[in-house]
Amino acid sequence: MYALGLRLFRQGQSLEAESPLREAADAGNVKAKTLLGVLLHQRGQRSEAEPLLQAAAEAGDADAMEMVAFLLRERGEHTESRRWLERSANAGNPHSMAKMGQLHQDEGATAEAERWYKKAAKTGHADAAYNLACLLLRRGEDSKAEQWAWRAADAGSLEAKKTLLALAAKRRRDRHGEEFLRRR
Repeated sequence: MYALGLRLFRQGQSLEAESPLREAADAGNVKAKTLLGVLLHQRGQRSEAEPLLQAAAEAGDADAMEMVAFLLRERGEHTESRRWLERSANAGNPHSMAKMGQLHQDEGATAEAERWYKKAAKTGHADAAYNLACLLLRRGEDSKAEQWAWRAADAGSLEAKKTLLALAAKRRRDRHGEEFLRRR
């Protein structure tokens, strides 16, 4: 039933998806609990969504953990939200890894930010690769930054493409400046 509910949900037929997702969730399918929780949350049925998401998160679903973190943050429960976000990241959720990188960067913990951005970027998360490139650029590590900017650009980041153009222009200016100084 989960596969049917998922297919209907992806087709934008959330009303039709609810029944098979409920059936699968009632049968213990953790992914069905997560998706049904998301569907109900989107409809504004939070009191029904939260227990489903909490149960799926406690069963180890990384996406549900991320949703629980989001719901807790909305309520102002930042410490508990961060705990669930980190659990989600440690369970392999690339978006949560990138968010952990951002939280650490905002706190000035650049080594931790770099670690989380790298983990997320290695999964193909374009924003994490771009953020890592920017972090490295600020530290003056242009060649490493360029490598991560290429990964981000290859994953579709327009900002990374702009950064690569700026790095190429900087290299041209540096070479022209060196040539000018050698001629003098």
